[in-house]
Amino acid sequence: MMNVLIVDDTKNIRMLLTKCMEMEGHHVTVASDGKTALELFQKEHFDIAFLDIKMPQFSGTEVLKEIREMGIY
Repeated sequence: MMNVLIVDDTKNIRMLLTKCMEMEGHHVTVASDGKTALELFQKEHFDIAFLDIKMPQFSGTEVLKEIREMGIY
């Protein structure tokens, strides 16, 4: 079982990915924006993250840059 983070500003995409990951037996956490995702990365370890590239205010690319600076790979 993996600990999965799904970050997307579109609710239907979050729901679809969550359902797919849970059906495979994984634990899923969701975030609807990049700021929330960064807060979650500071509190919890994730084995894999699905990041939406185009989100308002804080893109998936910016989230990736920030978590790399935090030493998360």
